[in-house]
Amino acid sequence: MCSFIASSLALMVRLAFINFHLRFRGPDYTGTKQIGGFDFVHNLLHMTGAFTPQPFVSADNGTLALFNGEIYNFRTLQQELRPSGRPYRSDGECVLEAYHTWGEEFASHFDGEFAIAVFDLHRRQILVSTDVFGIKPLFVAMSDEAFGVSSYRSGLERAGHPAASISQLDANRVYIYSFEASTGPDSQARPHSFRLLRSREGVSWDLRQHKVTTDAWEGAFEEAVRKRTPVRRWCDVARG
Repeated sequence: MCSFIASSLALMVRLAFINFHLRFRGPDYTGTKQIGGFDFVHNLLHMTGAFTPQPFVSADNGTLALFNGEIYNFRTLQQELRPSGRPYRSDGECVLEAYHTWGEEFASHFDGEFAIAVFDLHRRQILVSTDVFGIKPLFVAMSDEAFGVSSYRSGLERAGHPAASISQLDANRVYIYSFEASTGPDSQARPHSFRLLRSREGVSWDLRQHKVTTDAWEGAFEEAVRKRTPVRRWCDVARG
């Protein structure tokens, strides 16, 4: 679907080169931000919901999120995260509110296929996560002096991150990184001293084998198809 890259290295001065491969995954709009010493780039492929550019930014500019994929249960989450507020225009709008509500456990509440990066400039932490099967890949480059996260390895390499510092994240995990910054979110001074604080499992699986029929599998398969192909989408296709 979409693609994104965020880095403590300068992206905007060579954006066309750095974003060359990523932009094909999001041809409808490229959104950019420079906040807190990080550069953020998101390429949007508009398929469902309202046209919603990214990154998502909190009202005080202290928290930002980049999102690729689809969160199927965002309407259900809305009832818990903003029961009396404006309805979510798109599924990605629930990401920041989920993080502010559940912290490091936010991704475990999502039913979907996703790659997400949340930058908390107040706490000086970065949280990155993929879905339980890693359908949407995510790559991180980290050294003491620089940090980057991207949908493609090529974006990080073109941004100037050494190849040896780049790795693909495991599925079904949330990674929490820390960094140092001498100033607040309004500064463009580049952060430094990046460290992996910890990682945690996203969803815990019960792998005990006790089924004697395929009924449960068939029901799960039908539900998987249903949530990926709601009636409204087939109507949209029929209208052209």
